[in-house]
Amino acid sequence: MKSRHLEMVQELEENLQLTVQENQEWTEQRIKSHYQSKFNSLRRILHLYQEKIKKRNEEWEMKIEALTARNKQLIKEQEAEARRSKEEAQRWQKEKTELLELCSNRLDLLHSQQTSTVQELQMTRQEVSRVQEMLILSAQVATEEVGSTGNQQSEQVYTAIVYKHDCNISH
Repeated sequence: MKSRHLEMVQELEENLQLTVQENQEWTEQRIKSHYQSKFNSLRRILHLYQEKIKKRNEEWEMKIEALTARNKQLIKEQEAEARRSKEEAQRWQKEKTELLELCSNRLDLLHSQQTSTVQELQMTRQEVSRVQEMLILSAQVATEEVGSTGNQQSEQVYTAIVYKHDCNISH
């Protein structure tokens, strides 16, 4: 009996161990399945998140490329505008220089014409003064000759001729 009892106890222990082992395996399987499910869900979420990030990065890269191309285009336009502006400023400076030179030459020409005209006028005045002196002398001589005869009419004619001659010279 004792042996039978021991056998039964041993059998019960083996059954218990088997049950514990089965229960432990079932629990492990259950926990493993539960966490595997969560892990797979997290993996899917991570994969979706990575795809979303990848898509955003691609969009940003496209925007960066577009903005870089636009920036290069604007830089080229700005450089072209700067060149055009510089060329225009140089052209204006050249035109200004040419106009100033032309005005300066014209002023020089006018000044030299004025100077020569003033000189001619002074020379003409000197000649008129000499002619007047000569006329006065010849009038005095003629008056002395006519004075003896008393001819007033020739004196008036002479004065009219001198006056007419002075008017012609001054105009």
